Amino acid sequence: MSLLHYPRSPFHEWPDLIARAKEGGLNVIESYVFWNVHEPEIGMYNFEGRYDMVKFFKLIQEHEMFSMRIASLAPGGPQHHLSRG
Repeated sequence: MSLLHYPRSPFHEWPDLIARAKEGGLNVIESYVFWNVHEPEIGMYNFEGRYDMVKFFKLIQEHEMFSMRIASLAPGGPQHHLSRG
């Protein structure tokens, strides 16, 4: 299993990073869904560039690998979601 945080890597490097993990004998990429970057302010969403999680997870699938531990909050995630009523 390899841990790869998609928002922390340039999206044009994702295919190579995933391929190298597979070439190294791995078959699972672990990542979080970084909601604090996808919704930096309530009601404002960002899924472009290095935040395009759909593209990231599709690339994992295209490499015939699996993804896991997709959590809605990463460590240090947004606090404004906790106060919604």
